[in-house]
Amino acid sequence: MLGLFYIALAAASLVVWWADPQTVCYAASCASIPGVFGRSWYLWAPIYYLISAFLAFYGKRSWSARTIIFGGVIFHTGLLVYGWVLTYSVCPLCIVFFSLEVLLALLYMVVASREK
Repeated sequence: MLGLFYIALAAASLVVWWADPQTVCYAASCASIPGVFGRSWYLWAPIYYLISAFLAFYGKRSWSARTIIFGGVIFHTGLLVYGWVLTYSVCPLCIVFFSLEVLLALLYMVVASREK
């Protein structure tokens, strides 16, 4: 079930990227943080979300899977902090995605602890 939520996050992120993040979010932090290889973070995020969905669906509840899922949360935290340091603003859309990531990661931990 968690995998479906990660797939929904991936789809939402692709929709934001397709609609151009600058038209969806007016925060200076989004414009000031460049993506990787000239691609927006809204295009890179679905890769992480789909990997997390795969781990939620098929992966064993191992420490490596938890590391990947929580590593993405920590990386997103770093992006939010970096954007705040550069511009003293936070993208509200990024906060929504981040909140959902944290919630899903915590739910993954609950599911993982019940399966043992």
